[in-house]
Amino acid sequence: MKKYTWQDIIKENDSSIKLIWYWSLINSNTHHSEHHGKPVVCKWFKRVYNLGMKQLTPEDKWYKFFKEYLKKYWIINKKTRNKYIHKNSCVLNCIRTWDDWDMVNGLCIDVEPKDFESYKTRENQYFLYKTSFDYICPKTGKLTHTKQKAYILWAKKQRVVSDWTPFMNYHINTRNWAYELWKKFWKIFDKTTFNTDWKKIYC
Repeated sequence: MKKYTWQDIIKENDSSIKLIWYWSLINSNTHHSEHHGKPVVCKWFKRVYNLGMKQLTPEDKWYKFFKEYLKKYWIINKKTRNKYIHKNSCVLNCIRTWDDWDMVNGLCIDVEPKDFESYKTRENQYFLYKTSFDYICPKTGKLTHTKQKAYILWAKKQRVVSDWTPFMNYHINTRNWAYELWKKFWKIFDKTTFNTDWKKIYC
């Protein structure tokens, strides 16, 4: 699989691209643009809490940019930000396994070129990989195969950690958003979300 950086995306695309959001960005309130996401499934991937927050210590510029977003996780000021950043807490990542039993669900969203810089600032800890996906019916769970391609984010190797614990404020909110979308979607999220020890996480 070829990996892309956000710089590559900005340089090589003058039209919208499809991105698959499988973590907190499944909630439209965490985006910087309007979008209409469609529920999808990506096979041969696993969703896992192994992206270390401690390694993501944001600059003040980043913090100001996402101040309102961070409040959704009860990070209301610099003091509470540092409290969580300096704990051994993880947020979600996605890895390729090539195992037919593995999959992640998410939303496929068209992102316009004018918004690339915003997502680059926010998600620069990930590489982007182009992959196939299937649409999933939110009521029945039935898959519709598609030949379309979309990018999915996969954390840079130096950002990955082991034996850390999920940032639970983040997990609870992401899980709740999945539930608010569709019941079937939420159940798949629960079944396909893992800790660093590959045990499932339940609230």
